[in-house]
This record gives sequence, C-alpha cells and structure tokens, in this order.
Amino acid sequence: MSGFGRKGLGEGAAAAAGPGGMGLDGLHNSTRRQTSFNARPGLGSGDPEMARRREAFLASERTRKVEAGHEPLSEGSTFKGKPAGDRSLPVAYLLWFILGNLSAHRFYLGAYQSAVIQFFVGVFSWMLIFTSASTGDGGFGILGFAVLVGWALWIIGDVFVIHRLYNRRYRRPSEVAATFA
Repeated sequence: MSGFGRKGLGEGAAAAAGPGGMGLDGLHNSTRRQTSFNARPGLGSGDPEMARRREAFLASERTRKVEAGHEPLSEGSTFKGKPAGDRSLPVAYLLWFILGNLSAHRFYLGAYQSAVIQFFVGVFSWMLIFTSASTGDGGFGILGFAVLVGWALWIIGDVFVIHRLYNRRYRRPSEVAATFA
C-alpha cells in the first residue's frame, strides 16, 4: 500500500480503507479516522492545556472584535456592522419628492459621494445657464441645458434606486430571512 493520502490513519485504519481508497467501510464509518485524529497530542479534547489555550484565544478575539466595533450579529444588528435601521424608506421618498433637487434623499440614506456629485452637477448646470443668459453667449446655455436635462433624468431615476440604497445600508438580517421564509 502506498500510503498516499492516508496521513493520520493508523495501520488498522489504512488496511481497512483498502487499496482503492476508503472502501465501503470507510464511507459509512469514519470512527477509525476520528480516533486516530483525536489521539494526536494537542488536538481534540485529549489535551486540557491546549483546550484552555484555545478558549483563551477565542475569548481574546471576541473581545478584540467588540472593542473594534465589529460586534457579532445579534437580533438587532445588521450585516457588516451597519446601523440598525435608524432610517425610514418612506422618509427617503418624501425627501426625494420635496428636496430631490438638493439630493437630500441620498444624503439621508448615507450615499454621500453620489449625493455630492448629484448636487454639484445640478449647480453646475444652472451656473452655465445663468452665465450664458448674462453674457449673451448661447453655447454655454445649450451645454447648461443639456447637463440640466441629464441631471433631471438622474433625479427622476432615483425613484427606482432609493429602495436599493436603503436595502444595501439599513436592512436587518431578520427582514432578509423573512424574504426566504
């Protein structure tokens, strides 16, 4: 017998596995491998010193994660350490309806980067339009109007994006589980 792939198996277990690999006995009953695995020093429950060191390590890791702000998932927490639903989807839609041109809905949902970009695209387009009106140059006015139309379409399109922004940041694991129940 070659012994290839039989690390940790004792002589009796390797012989019971047979020449073709595990054999039928090895497929249905893995107690031989488990006993030889647990018999090695430092593994399994055989060594109380190693078990004590392992528990101390796990406790220190749990403490380190809590101190770093990465608390384990519990009933009220959400994925990736995000806030536990302190925002409301209806309020986000209301902000879109009333203050959408200021990107208030994106600021409210925590999409700060896209909110700032959206806000300044709108400001830029209005500046181009007003600049062309005061100077009499029609080129800037046409460019400003084109940017303004694109910005308005982006704002209107946010109706279909707000729920994704909300779900990505504020959805609770219990809500996700209820989807599949």
